[in-house]
Amino acid sequence: MKQKTITIRHQVPKAKEGKYYSIPFEVPEGVESMRIRYTYPKAQKAIVDLGLMDNQGRFIGWSGSARNEITVGPYDATPGYWMTRAEKGSWQILVGAYHIPADPLPVTYEITYLMPDARWLAGDLHVHSTASDGKLSPYELGMLARKRGLDFLAIADHNNFCENFALPKIPGLTLIPAVEWTHYKGHMNFFGIKAPFDQSFVANDIDEMRTLIQQAKNKGALISVNHPKCPRCPYLWEDDTIFDLVEIWNGPMRKANTDAILWWHQMLLSGRKMPIVGGSDFHRTLRISQTFQSNHVCICEVGRNRGHSKRHFIRNKLCFLLSPRAKAQYRKGRLPVWSYDPGRKRAQMGVHSQKYTTRDGTSADHRPGCEIFLQGKTFRENDPLERSGKQLDICLSESDPPGRKISFGLSNFQSRILKQMTIDHHQEGHLCSIGL
Repeated sequence: MKQKTITIRHQVPKAKEGKYYSIPFEVPEGVESMRIRYTYPKAQKAIVDLGLMDNQGRFIGWSGSARNEITVGPYDATPGYWMTRAEKGSWQILVGAYHIPADPLPVTYEITYLMPDARWLAGDLHVHSTASDGKLSPYELGMLARKRGLDFLAIADHNNFCENFALPKIPGLTLIPAVEWTHYKGHMNFFGIKAPFDQSFVANDIDEMRTLIQQAKNKGALISVNHPKCPRCPYLWEDDTIFDLVEIWNGPMRKANTDAILWWHQMLLSGRKMPIVGGSDFHRTLRISQTFQSNHVCICEVGRNRGHSKRHFIRNKLCFLLSPRAKAQYRKGRLPVWSYDPGRKRAQMGVHSQKYTTRDGTSADHRPGCEIFLQGKTFRENDPLERSGKQLDICLSESDPPGRKISFGLSNFQSRILKQMTIDHHQEGHLCSIGL
């Protein structure tokens, strides 16, 4: 995050001892949050208290002499201070001249302005609470999300949205209002609106379904079709145009997800640019595979804005990662497992990995023209790969003419064949898998 620091050197006169007053300072335009740190000589038990007022003269907080540094921002703040954006204008440092042994007492204030910058925000867009069939309350889910290093969370309970009106405020975490519309013909998440239904969630035919969804969209909701190829609750409505997003990764990676990815991929090939999302479908902590570790959505965003969910999910680059550990590695320069750039028509495929490992000398050995999409990067013949899982998905490129066989294999740098297979290429975008 970009930042700028100014220094205010102030002298507290002995005559101010036992009194309160303020020091004005200017916050420039484009600041999201700020940090204020102050120091003074503590000899002879000098005590100077600290507080803050905003550009409208509103009281923001007070820490006395308990802290020598405070932070104020829209998503996090020092305890005792309001979470609020550092708006442009004249703010005031509140000075409490409790004990001033020297005349005057020098006090130095360092104010650091933090400007929004492009960054990856990780979150989960599909979890359940005790308001439906989950085992944790919204507050417990939020605290678990922060513990796992998430920046945002959508609690999407089945057909129930009452909890959206009492979402907890947890520093550092954006809670997105959501509900999972749960129907016998498919599930959909409604994002961004506390009460998306005008009446109840009931829809008994396709016209009633379209009316219900259109009413939610008119309110500003963003609609995602969830786990569309799940064998237990697939998407069965005969309308593939009513939703805005596709959840291609639900819970642990499995065949239902690869089928959903191929379904979405065919949409891209047909010219329909459909954004994608994913979610853990978390219900309880008893299942190790569902403790916010199945997958995470990462959004490349400048700043964070609770009111612009469509901009978050549609206009920005997304990637899906397996865990906060994977996210941390990605921030250090590694590429995502699954990625989609809205500016491109073709999806990128990746490895079904349970962990990230260092480069181990495995390479691709296949015919020119057949591309492998591994961790969001395109590889061709003899390019080095990272071996980080048990299965590799291959998506054939447009340059490969349909109707012929393609030989594909993996070998190490000692030319020892690890795996080899031959596939029939019937159409562009054909998806196959090879075990590692």
